[in-house]
Amino acid sequence: MTSDASSMPVLPMKAQRASSRVVSTLESAAFWLATLTVWLAPLMGGGTSSWAMSFLSLFGTLALLLTLLAGAAGARLKAQNPLWVALAVLLLLWVALSNLWTPYALEGLRWTGTWTGVMGAALTLHLLATTPARHAWVLGGILVAGAGAVGMAFLQARGVYPLPTLLPSLSLGAGQNFLTGPYFHPSHFSGYLIGIVALCSSLLVFTRLGLHSLLLLALLGAALFVNLKTDGSSIPGVFLAAALPILVWVWRTRVWAGVVLSLLGLAALGGVAYLLFSPSGQATFERYRANFGFRSSSVQGFVDCRSNVYRTDLNIWRDKPLGGIGIGQFYWTSSYYKSPAKGLPCEFTNLGRVNYAHSDYFQMATELGGVGLLLFLLLQLSSVLRRPRSQAELAWTSAAIAYGLVGLYDAHQTYIPGTMMVLYALSALKLTPSKKPLEGVPTPLLSGTVHPMLERDPSIPKIVLPPRA
Repeated sequence: MTSDASSMPVLPMKAQRASSRVVSTLESAAFWLATLTVWLAPLMGGGTSSWAMSFLSLFGTLALLLTLLAGAAGARLKAQNPLWVALAVLLLLWVALSNLWTPYALEGLRWTGTWTGVMGAALTLHLLATTPARHAWVLGGILVAGAGAVGMAFLQARGVYPLPTLLPSLSLGAGQNFLTGPYFHPSHFSGYLIGIVALCSSLLVFTRLGLHSLLLLALLGAALFVNLKTDGSSIPGVFLAAALPILVWVWRTRVWAGVVLSLLGLAALGGVAYLLFSPSGQATFERYRANFGFRSSSVQGFVDCRSNVYRTDLNIWRDKPLGGIGIGQFYWTSSYYKSPAKGLPCEFTNLGRVNYAHSDYFQMATELGGVGLLLFLLLQLSSVLRRPRSQAELAWTSAAIAYGLVGLYDAHQTYIPGTMMVLYALSALKLTPSKKPLEGVPTPLLSGTVHPMLERDPSIPKIVLPPRA
């Protein structure tokens, strides 16, 4: 028996329109909810307080649920980077699964909710923000929030503290000398600025000059100036993020030049590291470190403190190599694994507990084990494997490199929810591939003419546009 297409049930026109409106409403609500969450997250004390984590958890998770409802109602949800989506879901599932062996259940559930909110907003933007217009809204809001955070820091330098309930840093003694912006600690504020600076610098490099260029340049300069007032270990990462878009541009223009420049950059970083660990280099750094924003600690003091923390990290990882101690458990269990401080004046180890692993890689390894660390590394790698097609992807390429290096000695990608919300949103934004036959060749301004780019390349057939009607 054969079936006729005309015999298949067809929804009435009114029902189709109603269904389309429902899908459109769900998509819009999910997109704007995720976007709003990304905008506001850094301004809530870096998202580290209990109420801020609850806000991020609720709104990010709700955005993901609305996205799934839109898909069930008929929305076309197509992953532009399926590997990234699969790894994000797997990491989120592993975070949730780690609650089965967490000794402190409430803290585990709190951080599971935070990770769900962060990845929920990122997945929503990946599935729904696939047009240049929506990218512009997300990136514009991130820049406006960044300008607001930098503005708070400038006010703080003058002894003015707006929104005091969002500034728990005041209780830590951070004042006009060490700027924190809306964050609770100057070093973590500096870590947030990595993404803002990478976005500003990338837009300046990859867009045509215009009025927006002046605004971007002003924000970039202000962020770099404030960065020098944070006294944070992430200060070099911010300056690296400002320069990396130039390297990305060179790679896209001439691969061989990108390889050469990358090798020179690695050699320069290695040389700086060697000098800093040599007695003469440390002596030179001590004389000039205040000029670079470092006031409160020496190189040796920094190394000694981090070494004590990393011994604690390694003790935990050796004890729980596969699954870790569970999400959100580092602070509460660190006292059982903490190595002796040996009398060092280190704020992390003189406490009864160590607050966090002070490394993105150790943070994942200790709380989620080798499995979580592997998923995290694969997720970061998958976000930069595809050739960038948008300003967001170009900016994320630079930010990913900077965060990857800074992640060796701090945990902005895994422990600071406000920063996590922004950087995972950047890594999630992907444009739908263009279906134009010659992508990258601009449309001729005059109809009926052949574009000069096509004239110069005999391997490309000449295309003559018909005159406009």
